[in-house]
Amino acid sequence: MMCGGTGDVKPKDNETQAIIDQVKSSFEEKNGTVTKFELVSYKSQVVAGTNYFAKYHKNIPQFKSECEE
Repeated sequence: MMCGGTGDVKPKDNETQAIIDQVKSSFEEKNGTVTKFELVSYKSQVVAGTNYFAKYHKNIPQFKSECEE
């Protein structure tokens, strides 16, 4: 990892899922209620703290596709 750059993509883990769970309410304030908010993978960046770049599955009921039951 280069100084200030992001690390490699890492698979989900319990520690990072806990961080994602902590920001769920903030996400919902801006985007509406979600029924699924599950981490898929992430990268991190160490600067003056740690930034996380997460890829996650979400399900926002008001935006269901017509294919879902």
